[in-house]
Amino acid sequence: MHSVSRYDLEAPAVTPARASTLDRLLQCAGARTVEVRSRGFLFHQGDACRGIYYLQSGMASLQRVDDQGAFIIFGLIKPGGFFSWSDVLGRGLHRNSAQAVGVAKATFVPREAFLEAMRRDPQAFSDTMEQASREMQDYEDTIFRLCTADVPERLYWTLRRLAGAERSHGKAIEFKSPVLKRELAAMIGTSPEGISRGIRRLEELNIARFTGRTIWLNLQAA
Repeated sequence: MHSVSRYDLEAPAVTPARASTLDRLLQCAGARTVEVRSRGFLFHQGDACRGIYYLQSGMASLQRVDDQGAFIIFGLIKPGGFFSWSDVLGRGLHRNSAQAVGVAKATFVPREAFLEAMRRDPQAFSDTMEQASREMQDYEDTIFRLCTADVPERLYWTLRRLAGAERSHGKAIEFKSPVLKRELAAMIGTSPEGISRGIRRLEELNIARFTGRTIWLNLQAA
């Protein structure tokens, strides 16, 4: 890795659903606030899907384990994210787990209230389909990065996202990583050993410095 590509620096953040739609959904009967401790789960893979979630604060990771026990984190939800709706519209089971990254707060809307809103409110249905399209594009972008970028590039992009600096034009940022090395590896499709090699490479290029879980990140590394 000689530099970080412009594509990675401008990778899209999770796009929240339209405010008007959310306002209506969050006022549905049975909607309630859910607070989750750090590393607690909003739901587990394979659980019955009882409703949708809107993240008010904190972050949550979407993760999946296959039949052989391989673990991957393929999504990072930030405040404004609206998720698990596809499980409601699908088979009614959660295909993934959602784990809080730090303390998180979400609004839960029961399944039947959400489905009733979809039936009665054409704008809510249209906005949900637009959200589905954006999410598919985000997943395609993630697959593209995993297939084309090396580990240091993927690590750099992921760290920017964790720091909330996807589009920052500042010079540098220092933050405390909210995730463990194993989780970071699962986010970028490598092993903890691969993360260690990626960290060394970023430090050699003066793109990042790591002191425990405190990370200094050069935002002008392109």
